[in-house]
Amino acid sequence: MSELVVPIRRVAKFVYILFFVLVAQLTYLQVVRADDLKNDKFNVRTVINEFARPRGDIITSDNQVVAYSQPSKDELKFQRIYPQGPLYGHITGFQSILVGNTGVESAYNSALRGRRGEEQNVPRVVLSINSEIQTLIAEQLGSNIGAIVVMQPSTGSIIGMYSNPTFDPNLVAVHSSSEAQKAYTTLVQDEEKPSVSRAFSERYPPGSTFKIVTAASAIEAGIADAEREFPQAFSFTPPLTDKKIQNFGGGACGGTLQRSFRQSCNVTFAKLGDELKDNFVTEMGKFGFGGQLQNDINVGQAPPLDIEGAVGATAPKENSYAKDAPNFAFAGIGQGLVSASPLSVALFSATIANLGTMPTPHVVDRLEDANGNVTRRIGLSPWKENVISPTTAASVRDFMVDAVNRGTGTRARLNGIQVAGKTGTAQAACAPEAPSCPPHAWFTSFAPAESPEYVVTVFIQRSSGGALSESAATGGQLAAPIAKAVYEKLFALR
Repeated sequence: MSELVVPIRRVAKFVYILFFVLVAQLTYLQVVRADDLKNDKFNVRTVINEFARPRGDIITSDNQVVAYSQPSKDELKFQRIYPQGPLYGHITGFQSILVGNTGVESAYNSALRGRRGEEQNVPRVVLSINSEIQTLIAEQLGSNIGAIVVMQPSTGSIIGMYSNPTFDPNLVAVHSSSEAQKAYTTLVQDEEKPSVSRAFSERYPPGSTFKIVTAASAIEAGIADAEREFPQAFSFTPPLTDKKIQNFGGGACGGTLQRSFRQSCNVTFAKLGDELKDNFVTEMGKFGFGGQLQNDINVGQAPPLDIEGAVGATAPKENSYAKDAPNFAFAGIGQGLVSASPLSVALFSATIANLGTMPTPHVVDRLEDANGNVTRRIGLSPWKENVISPTTAASVRDFMVDAVNRGTGTRARLNGIQVAGKTGTAQAACAPEAPSCPPHAWFTSFAPAESPEYVVTVFIQRSSGGALSESAATGGQLAAPIAKAVYEKLFALR
């Protein structure tokens, strides 16, 4: 019998160890990782619980419902409905049993959750979006691929933001896993990328709209003012290259900085980019361009939009002028290593409108409880202050007014209201087999110029679409009239 004592003790010790490990594991799962497991989007019980409770409406600033829940007859209890579908797809996002939540549905998930048994007593999220403006900008963009952003510069409230192509969130929000999977696969495999908002999730060369930043940078750095004279020239050849930067249309231009801005003179602004040298990166960094290397690209902080997906703007690398001088000249005209989303362009335009303050952009205005009481307001603090001096901003504002009154932006002029704006026509990257491709067309602006209420930024990707010659597919021809139509609607709403 004594010879069995030692083996029995070993077995007992082993059992004790297993018991201890089991208790430790259960403690770890139930205490340490409880919240992670509870909120894991792949936790089936968590998903069912999310759909089994009522969920608040998402409404526009003028009380149009763009997302609501209705009772369903399956285990999930409630079906999320998006009555205007594609018009708000990139903003509302969706609530999906398959891939989780996106857009406002994700960012404000906790604010939208109701309690079981209280279907008539749920909170809601109120957007800053105006339904009439959202409908108008979708109509104005039409079949063009691109995006439009309409913002209040003083607050960062986004009044309208639409990107084409878009998608219908209802297709992904269905309760059938197979149908949701089919819709989601179709969506993400579409080469036109309708699931990605071109308004804030994609970057493009801003073209001559970036001359706003170049002019401000040159004035801030003390190398130019409104009256500095530049020689009339057909082209500018940066150091370290024999590639000439020419003016649009091939003509000569120059004169004062203000005249060069009015004419959108490439030669002047390429020269300024070259003269600014490494200081240019510092100055454009104040506007959110560059700041951190990502895969060898100098990318700025993403705008703090209150829904996921915003991308930062890019710039030449810091202290790279000695080896990469040509890209500083190209940056001066918004080409080369400079790229930005339409939202970023709207934000640097808002900075000029605010005389140096960059607002925090947001699509949600406020959260309300079931009784309509405001529980939280969104975007009350600016993103960046003292980006540039008020006097510099006022000078650039005057340039923008001149560009609309008698320069490249005359198609945006309004009767009785002064618009400040800048056109842009940016070369697009062509497919390898294509000898040439249409440019991007831009127009960014604010109005009234002296007391800005709205910023309107219009972007049309590869603007001619085969319907216009490359010389006619410009920001002044295509994007500026759209901005005018938006302003006419905005000021008629007052």
